[in-house]
Amino acid sequence: FIFHDLGLAPQLREKYEDEIHPADHAQTGRVLLEREKLPSKYHMETKTQEYLGILVRYHDLLHHMIRGEFSIYAIQEIIGYKDKDLFDAIFVSSFVMFSAMQEGLMQEDLARRLFQLRTVCHRIMKGETTFEDHYREVYIRRGKLFHALETYRREGLPEKMTPMEYLESWKVDATEIEEDRLLREGKRIYAMDRILRLRAVRYVEFTDLAKLIVKVPLNYIYKKRIYSGIGYGSFEKQLFEAHRIYNAFLGFPKMVGDFILEHLLTDEIRIFGYEKVGLYLNDRNMIKLLLVSLMGAQRFNPNEGAVCLNFLDLAGKIEKRYEALNDLLAYVSIEKLWNSKSHLNHLFKAKTGLVMRCNESQRVLTIDFMDRFNISQKISYMDTITDVEHLKKYYHYSLRALRKYPFQTEDYEMRMEEAYDKKLKEITGLLLEQAKQQLALIKDLKEIHELYSELTDQALEIGFTKNQMYGLSDLYEVRKDQLRREKLNEINGLIETISDLKDLKDYWDGTKGYLMQNRPFLGKEFENLIAKKFDEAARRIEAC
Repeated sequence: FIFHDLGLAPQLREKYEDEIHPADHAQTGRVLLEREKLPSKYHMETKTQEYLGILVRYHDLLHHMIRGEFSIYAIQEIIGYKDKDLFDAIFVSSFVMFSAMQEGLMQEDLARRLFQLRTVCHRIMKGETTFEDHYREVYIRRGKLFHALETYRREGLPEKMTPMEYLESWKVDATEIEEDRLLREGKRIYAMDRILRLRAVRYVEFTDLAKLIVKVPLNYIYKKRIYSGIGYGSFEKQLFEAHRIYNAFLGFPKMVGDFILEHLLTDEIRIFGYEKVGLYLNDRNMIKLLLVSLMGAQRFNPNEGAVCLNFLDLAGKIEKRYEALNDLLAYVSIEKLWNSKSHLNHLFKAKTGLVMRCNESQRVLTIDFMDRFNISQKISYMDTITDVEHLKKYYHYSLRALRKYPFQTEDYEMRMEEAYDKKLKEITGLLLEQAKQQLALIKDLKEIHELYSELTDQALEIGFTKNQMYGLSDLYEVRKDQLRREKLNEINGLIETISDLKDLKDYWDGTKGYLMQNRPFLGKEFENLIAKKFDEAARRIEAC
């Protein structure tokens, strides 16, 4: 419980960036346990360390299976340890983690399904059955259901038979259909349930959908499920959503549908972050994106383990980009993708639109979307600008272009504004530093004032912040004070060397002209101070 989310720790992910899995944080957690030698810091024995690693590695396996991100076949990794106590430890910790994610997420009905899965896995570990044998019966039942629907579509209901009686008759009477064919079709239907899970339809199965299609009353379908935590309204909503998805799926060519289902059935593909993405896409685009991703995954050697489809980056931006992504996917031609590899290869080279990136070492295919309005590229270019006028023109041009874009751009505008303000502050900061250097080189107060007035006019035009305007004013005042002190020190030094009243008067006449000329900058108070110094010097000389 302490270490299960170790794989999400930002500092450790950054430290071991080249070693960790970019999508599977459970796998990353196990790697970080080893790299940081955390078990040994707690003085764990070797066997305890091994168990800890396994618990961290599989703590979210059930979660991924429930969401359709992992196939049911993924649980064979845990069964492979042939340790019922270890299996139950993983089961209990996963159960608790899933319950803790959100109140009400672990419904009693979902829990019942998970405990049924546990029972099956225990039977497999005891040698009472095998994984394939158990699911063979499941697939055959689904295969019969599929053929019942196909027959219904062609011929309708037999006379004097209710929809429910019709479906029940197929459970036992399908002897004319080859078992291998039933098995093959049943697997496709079982994989269809995974697609529904990917869209967060967790409490409806294809059996419910079949009943709806042959017009079994909805109330009756719900009652047959015997749900205790799922209300009729929630079930109805999920069932109709499942029906929409299924109809959208049937709208694709059969070879395309077969390809999707074939690759979703076994533990060939593991998916991360797709549920959130799918919720923002229409039904057809959701399936189309899945198809494109599965086609991209064919780049990996199928004999080296599961391929991970990583949608996490896309999930992080989908709320703002879903309109643009839906629009792009609407124009993606399945026929062109299916018949020409060049169209798919383009996605691996693309800089905008739908883009794919391969991580061969981790067997991860990342699927992302980059707007044709590449905001990161524009911000990077803005950062190279050193002229204020150029910066302003580019910023306003980019804003105009953004506002013509037909999809949501408010977040882009905010990022552009933040980047503009930051760059403007940087440039004006350099201008202030240059002003400081210029002021330091000038000795004439009138020239300093003229330069300050010129800089002030420029600053107002450029758009200095209040603090920067204050900074410019401070530079001006500091330089004036510095010159006052220098002039005062100069006068004090010379007065000390004069011992004749005539010489003192000559020096005063010259100084008085300087003071009169620079009165606007030095002030009357400074004149009085200097006059006082000369009076004191005159009294000193007369006393001698």
